[in-house]
Parts: sequence; structure tokens; C-alpha cells
Amino acid sequence: TFGRKVVALDNLGQADWILRRPGLLSTLTVNAQAVYAGGELGEIYAIDLADGTQAWSYNVGSPLVHIATGGPAGAPVIACEFELDPLDGAGQGVLGLKVSGDLLWREDGAASGPAVQPSGTVCFGSRSAAPQLVAIAIDGSEVWTADLPALPLAAAQIEFIVVGGIAAT
Repeated sequence: TFGRKVVALDNLGQADWILRRPGLLSTLTVNAQAVYAGGELGEIYAIDLADGTQAWSYNVGSPLVHIATGGPAGAPVIACEFELDPLDGAGQGVLGLKVSGDLLWREDGAASGPAVQPSGTVCFGSRSAAPQLVAIAIDGSEVWTADLPALPLAAAQIEFIVVGGIAAT
């Protein structure tokens, strides 16, 4: 993203295409079909890799923080972290989407940007009663949870980084 647009560059650094959208803030993620971007207006955009046209959009209803994609070749998953209450910054959530833009599941109370496993399982940190790592399957069912060791900070202050099911605080 550059300014409020997504720019695709060729091997020589020349623009292949440009897509402008208001409020683009989140990081980009790419799979074989599309580039996925989102931002402060709560929209997730799927942008066709070949020509930069918008394939679809999904409105989360809250500003997006992070987008990740992964999963099996036949059924990749897009996972998005979003703010639950953008006015007072209270809480975050994670949701899973099909690459068609259809909602798979939504989990409020997440605390970290999600990571998508090769199986399509999405891992993220949770600020439930005690800090945990959570894994959600493509169908929205819980695969596992793992308690994290007690930390000196209040759970509300913990920031997680999750990569491949490994959490760093």
C-alpha cells in the first residue's frame, strides 16, 4: 500500500496496476489468487493479481489491524484481526473468511494477529481469563487451546506475535 492505494510492480519496478480505496491501513497478504487488503473503514478487499480489479469486499464493521492467508491449496483461508470498539479501543477479534469472501467464523476477544497454518487452522492469542493460544479449524471449531505462562503484566496489556502456532509476548 502507498497512500490509499495498492500498487503492483513488475520485475523492473514499473506499475502493472493501481487500485485506490479509502482508508487502506492494514498490511497486505497474498495467495495464488489475490492480494487482500483492509483498513480503518472495516472493509477487506480481494484484489485480482492479474489486473488489479476488486474481486470482492467484506465489511467487518470495525477497523482492521492485520490480515493473513494460508491453508490448503484447494481451500485457503483469510484470517483478519479487527478492533471490537474503535472508539475506546476495547478489545479485538479475529475472523476467518473463504477466499470467496464468505464468513467461516468469528471469534471476539482475540489479542493478536492471526497466523494461518498449512491445514487452514488459524492460531491467535486470546485475552480470556488467562492468556492463551487458540487454534480454530476452517469450520470454526476449536482445535486446541494452550495456556501461556503467567506474566507480570495484566492480560489486557499483553501483545502477542503468533507465527505458525508459536507465540512471543
